[in-house]
Amino acid sequence: MKAEIKYYTEDFTKLKEHFSTLDAVANISSLLTVKGFEYGKENDYWLQEVHFDKSGRQVLTFRFSDPQKAMIERLRGI
Repeated sequence: MKAEIKYYTEDFTKLKEHFSTLDAVANISSLLTVKGFEYGKENDYWLQEVHFDKSGRQVLTFRFSDPQKAMIERLRGI
């Protein structure tokens, strides 16, 4: 079973322009890569979805192949 972690765009970028999504994804990916995760659907994690919630906040959903590792990173604050 795979695990998902949802991040909010504004927590990972100060940019307000249209490309803020790309900046946030790059920041999250680089933080996870430094922790030893490998990006890609056949690897440790990947970007699953980007959407806006009911309050208008943009949500970036990353999916992880190992739920235990995902939970540890979530508890660490990434």
